Amino acid sequence: PGGKTFFGAHFYSPSKPLLGRQITTVSANVMVLWGMTLLLMLLLMFDGMRKFVDGISNGLVKIGMRVRFTDPDLPEPSLSRK
Repeated sequence: PGGKTFFGAHFYSPSKPLLGRQITTVSANVMVLWGMTLLLMLLLMFDGMRKFVDGISNGLVKIGMRVRFTDPDLPEPSLSRK
């Protein structure tokens, strides 16, 4: 299919366009999986999920919404060892 982009090719297409060349669908799927794996690995390495959640909660607090990620009925965790 001429003029289609990488994500514009239909799902069952036998090949996908990438940088002006046709690659097999299996190769395209493997590239997407490795890309997602690397992205998630970087999020874990640099604590990206915590930063994302903190950013969302800080944004909600700024607009006046109260955010609580713990159950108010549970006791506070104790740091002392018994």
